[in-house]
Amino acid sequence: MDNADRLELFSIGVPRAGAPALPTESFQTCTLLGKALIIDAPERKELLAALYKGIEESNGPANCFEPGFGLRATTNGETAELLICFECLQINVTFHGEARKLYTSDSPLEKFNAALTRAGVALP
Repeated sequence: MDNADRLELFSIGVPRAGAPALPTESFQTCTLLGKALIIDAPERKELLAALYKGIEESNGPANCFEPGFGLRATTNGETAELLICFECLQINVTFHGEARKLYTSDSPLEKFNAALTRAGVALP
């Protein structure tokens, strides 16, 4: 993820009034509210550092899974996708067709919301 050629952050979930979903795109099977391409190197580093810190802080999941965020990293034509729920503290990772589950804290939420807000994307 740190050396990805392309890093995209997705806002996913049920559209709020005045913030319709993008009609031609989705993230995995989720409704897409918007997305932000994370180009700025310091912002990228800050976002990923927050994600890694959340994973380190995890005490395990809750019983729900209603993801609000997606993260897609692409390098040399290979893509890793993370479907993230900060409410239940779970991350579903897909890479090379294999799925893996990670756990997180909610500490990255502020950085993820800030990145979407800077890009003018509706929050989940």
